[in-house]
Amino acid sequence: MKRSTALLLIIVIVCCTLVVAFGRARAGGNISNQSFQVGRFALESGEYLAPSHTAERRLPGIFKIGTATGKVWRYASNVANKKTFEKWIPISE
Repeated sequence: MKRSTALLLIIVIVCCTLVVAFGRARAGGNISNQSFQVGRFALESGEYLAPSHTAERRLPGIFKIGTATGKVWRYASNVANKKTFEKWIPISE
């Protein structure tokens, strides 16, 4: 299995796990209904595997989950030429 395929599979598993965890927490009453309304987003911290030339590395990340759609994004920031670039990278469709 290629590294990119393995990385995509791991990211999908992490995303599914986060969505299931939020669903269980909401059903159990651990998350108030006001902060978990349809059309809103949930933020969750976690880890993802980043491929490199030597080996895959576990990196911390912040994930945005669309509670209405189930779509997931990973937050990324980069500094280049003394400017900061920030964006949400989609990891699920």
